[in-house]
Amino acid sequence: MNFLEMGKLYEKLAKKSTSLLKKDYRKAGYWYSSAADCYQIEGDKEKFLDLKNLALECFSSYLEELRKKSIEDTGQVNLWISHIYQSLGYTDKFHDFLIKAAEAFLLTARNLAKSEKTAVQSVINYYNSANCYRLVGDKKKAEENYKKALNIYNRKSKDKRIGFSPVLSATCYYRMGEAKKAIGILEGELKRQHLSPLVFSNINLFLGCYYLEKKDQKNAENYFGAAKIPPDTEKISAPEIITQALCQLMLNNSENAINLAELSVKISSKIKDYNLRQLIQEIGKLIIHLANKQYQMVEKIMASLSWQHSDLPLYDALSIIKENRIRKR
Repeated sequence: MNFLEMGKLYEKLAKKSTSLLKKDYRKAGYWYSSAADCYQIEGDKEKFLDLKNLALECFSSYLEELRKKSIEDTGQVNLWISHIYQSLGYTDKFHDFLIKAAEAFLLTARNLAKSEKTAVQSVINYYNSANCYRLVGDKKKAEENYKKALNIYNRKSKDKRIGFSPVLSATCYYRMGEAKKAIGILEGELKRQHLSPLVFSNINLFLGCYYLEKKDQKNAENYFGAAKIPPDTEKISAPEIITQALCQLMLNNSENAINLAELSVKISSKIKDYNLRQLIQEIGKLIIHLANKQYQMVEKIMASLSWQHSDLPLYDALSIIKENRIRKR
């Protein structure tokens, strides 16, 4: 499926979300914005602007619904709105809505942290609040909230029933500028037994990227090369394959990277989670364009990824990979 086809599909989903008796403005806004990005990649600026503005209208309607219900958990929607304004060139509004998102995430995190039953959920909200403060340049507040996320993470990760990803902990340190500590956490995790294939591959991918940024090419290549799915794995998922494709790309095995990326995009069509499916498809196309040195398309895809996924740890790895490939052109 090319970006034009994806854009038409997302636009159809957006219209469907607002055609029912109970209108889902949150979903409609998300799909309109995603569709807009696809049209922008295809060079249709008019369609891009129209759909982004429709997305803003839908998200504004959704925020109004939440306000009437006195629901304060509005962080994610304000974050999406901020990135839409950024894509439209409204820097002040981008900044204003990022602050609103940060404050909403922080309020939710504090409320969730009050109970042991919901404390785990507060980790992501503190983390998201920190990301927003980081994006507006408030390093002090960003660091405060990364540390709060880490405090709960470290306390709760001792509970074997909770499946925290070590990548989240490493990302907190990395985004605070403590790359050495992030590397130490991930290298320590590799010594543990019974890591899932996806976690094992992701840890090696991140370590490769972190060493790449430190300009330690030898260690970077060692980790990219080590990110192999164990041979006894019976079923390989699209996320696992896309991780392998990224590692192959960084080992300059462009043909392997493209083949794996195409395979991941193909099998991702079976994923029911639209967000995950979309992420796999966009990363797959990003890999293909990076391998083919089509950097204008790369920048457009990264812009599309930023509004939806800049809060994900994987976004850091993709940014490092993109910058490294472009520097080598």
